[in-house]
Amino acid sequence: MSIASYQQISINQFKGLYLRGLNDECPPDHSPVCQNMKFNRRGEAMTRDGSTLSLTTGHANKRQFVANFGHSDLGIMLTCDGAGNIYRSDTGGILLTVANMVDFAAINVFSWCLISPILSTPSGSNPVYIWSGLQVMGVDAVPIRVAAGAGPGTGMTGSEPGTAGDCDIGVHQFAVSFITNTGYTTQPGPMTAPPDESTFVSVKVTSTGSKAITLASIPLGPSGTVARQILVTQADQDLFFYAGGRLWTGSAYIPWDGVIHDNTTTTITISFFDTDLAVSGDSLFDLLPVIPGGTFSLIGGMTTYHGRVFYWGGEFNLIRVTVPGSAETIDNVAGFIQLPDQFDGNDVTCSCTLQDSLYFFKATGVFVVVDSGSDPNTWIVVLLDAGAGCVGTTSLGIPETPQNQTALLTDFGGLYLFTGSVQQPPLTWKIDDLWKTLWGTTNLAGTMVTVDPYNKLIYVAQTGNALGVPGYPAILVGDYNDGLDSDNIKWSLWSFPYTINSILMAFFQDGVGDLNFRLRIGSNTAIYKTAPGLLSDSGSAIVCVWRSFYSSTGLGSLNIFRYIRARLPFFDNLKITLFAQDDAFIQQPPGFTVPYAPGRDLVREFNFMDEKCAVQICCNALNGGFTLQRLDIFGKIRFNMRPQV
Repeated sequence: MSIASYQQISINQFKGLYLRGLNDECPPDHSPVCQNMKFNRRGEAMTRDGSTLSLTTGHANKRQFVANFGHSDLGIMLTCDGAGNIYRSDTGGILLTVANMVDFAAINVFSWCLISPILSTPSGSNPVYIWSGLQVMGVDAVPIRVAAGAGPGTGMTGSEPGTAGDCDIGVHQFAVSFITNTGYTTQPGPMTAPPDESTFVSVKVTSTGSKAITLASIPLGPSGTVARQILVTQADQDLFFYAGGRLWTGSAYIPWDGVIHDNTTTTITISFFDTDLAVSGDSLFDLLPVIPGGTFSLIGGMTTYHGRVFYWGGEFNLIRVTVPGSAETIDNVAGFIQLPDQFDGNDVTCSCTLQDSLYFFKATGVFVVVDSGSDPNTWIVVLLDAGAGCVGTTSLGIPETPQNQTALLTDFGGLYLFTGSVQQPPLTWKIDDLWKTLWGTTNLAGTMVTVDPYNKLIYVAQTGNALGVPGYPAILVGDYNDGLDSDNIKWSLWSFPYTINSILMAFFQDGVGDLNFRLRIGSNTAIYKTAPGLLSDSGSAIVCVWRSFYSSTGLGSLNIFRYIRARLPFFDNLKITLFAQDDAFIQQPPGFTVPYAPGRDLVREFNFMDEKCAVQICCNALNGGFTLQRLDIFGKIRFNMRPQV
């Protein structure tokens, strides 16, 4: 029988996965099964690029972050094993150990790396840490330590020696602050119970005039202290100023800036006029000594806006805010934003900045604030959307930005595009059934989103969490080269022969000497990377599957399908499978075997009778898989309706 007597159903555009409603509802240019496929601008579908080892770690990699300290080509990969440890790639050793830490949030800002541990259980003390991994003679410039810091304890004394000086008659009060190796100045002491500033008791010295004043037993700071700042009041006053004037060397006075530039000197003799005291240090008394890290609901995070750093996760919906230009200095009186809170577990999960506005997201609820030029506690918080949000789970980072002035939100309703408002329908509209399945089985736990803005790819993973919620073993990949909207995005599922614990697009010089921007996949003992030209997953075949829509030459009729013809270059043996309506039965005609002969279409004849026919092409790719450019299915009506028995 001639092929000309059959109706030709042609597919020449391949627009990815469609899982919404019945399989019968899949459009002709989409696929009900699309695994390990990528797409190009010509509308073709092909086997995705492979993956290979990027970094051997020897531990599970539940989180990845590249700390770069302002030098993108000197990045250090940080990984968390989910069991209390953060590792560094440059030495392979442990950077930080915190009890019950299952994840962490981090940010690069002002050439520092800030790390907020995320705990599996609430803790009364879980501070943020600061670190500079830039090394001087093989040692970190600033070894990791708790950010900010408490002020000095008691012990300092003051007296008026016989040395001539300039101090005005009256009672002067003295205090001291530590200056750390990050430039942070602590609360002033002496405090009887640091860091509780309410226990501050100043050192008082009565000056008789024209004399110097000696301070002794000046407290020494903890590791990381590089200097100490002296504060003093004018005679018979209570307002503290940064000290200044002159410093006695034992034989003469020299100009003095009010700072002891070491952490060893314990006694100084100083001379000053009240008029030398010009800059108030009163704000130091209001500093927050410890920045809370992530504790509640497995949530924690940081972001920057207008030169400030914002911290959340340890105090429900209270967001701590630094002063401009500092990563650590937080005014405990005015340096915060309070989001509406019903103490119902609906806490802030993440944040982003778009069009010079700062957005905060809860699992349900989107809020916006704008810098008014005043203290953060006076900024107006506006509820933007009460119906959508960003699901907060372990390993949820800030929303990814696929292009300028847009962000992505993972919500129970789907993956949404956010441009200052939540765009409907979600980008996952075409795969809504899959998204609902992911929601139902994983609760979107451990949701990670990372974006390749150059190849215009969105990667979404659900990795599970420390409380036992399972993850999903594949990565959902969206190609938005044809448009960042629900109609034009193309979806595929990518699976790998190793456990997916974390994902990250990272520019990083890895363990094999490759400095590039790659998708990194954290697994149980290693980090892998994908790259163009790789033909396998570290030697394992890439199982790539594409299935056509369920075609018919006459709806409701019993059809006979006899041929397929394909423009289908391939490099590995191809398996062909035919699926009946509702997958009631399956047939496997002979596939295509290598070598591929170029310059011709591929044809396969069979005898398949059913209301509908879906053609599936599959291969275990070790040499490049296949590229699907066109598929023709030939069939005709056999009976107008299925004969009844």
